[in-house]
This record gives sequence, C-alpha cells and structure tokens, in this order.
Amino acid sequence: MIVLDADSIMTGEAVSSLVRLMEVNPRTGIIQTMPKLAKAQTLFGRIQQFASRLYSPVFAAGLNFWQQGAGNYWGPQRDHPSLSFPHQLRVT
Repeated sequence: MIVLDADSIMTGEAVSSLVRLMEVNPRTGIIQTMPKLAKAQTLFGRIQQFASRLYSPVFAAGLNFWQQGAGNYWGPQRDHPSLSFPHQLRVT
C-alpha cells in the first residue's frame, strides 16, 4: 500500500521505484525521503525553497550517518492506522 500526503508531488517513475523497493524489501514498514518545499510563491517561501534545495542533501547525509540503520521518520505517516504494529516492521 502506498500512502501519500495530500500535497505530495511524485512522478510515475518515482512511484514505480517506490513499488520496486517495497517488493524487494517486503518487511519494510515505511520508506520515506527528505521533505522538500515546492512551488512556493512568497519571497520567504522561495528563500526557504532555495535553502532546502541547497542544504537538504548535506543535512540528510549527516542525519543518515548518525542514525545509521534506524533511518529517518518524518511527518504524519508515523500515525497512520496501517502502522498499528510498528515494532513488527523495519523502518528504512
């Protein structure tokens, strides 16, 4: 099952890649990436979007280094009812 936020933007290629990852790792509980701001319209939003594109890869690399196998865990997906038994799943 793929659960997306209402404001998620994904290409067909990205969804296909996600499905392949889920098929290769059937015990995986959740697959996430770093959130990115898109289509900002205000000056502040555009500055945040630029900073996110510039610094997110470095931040993600550092976060992944320190968390090692635990992975990141962002947003409301952590409260999704289908994840009622997260202790039985591997978070990647």
